[in-house]
Amino acid sequence: PAPELKAEAKTEPQPEAKKTSDLRPQITKRAYELYEKGGHQGDSAVQDWEQANREIQKNVVTAEPPPKTPK
Repeated sequence: PAPELKAEAKTEPQPEAKKTSDLRPQITKRAYELYEKGGHQGDSAVQDWEQANREIQKNVVTAEPPPKTPK
């Protein structure tokens, strides 16, 4: 008798979260908005960038559709 073939579950590779370099224009825009909101304080540039980066990355992760589940 021929051996039974078992269907293997195929897993699709998960799309990687967008890299910071891909999001740089969005992060730059948001960092500048934070800079303006903060009264143009020059010493807060790093904090503004880090906050913008966190916000944009969080928005990208929550905006991605959930992975497909095999039927």
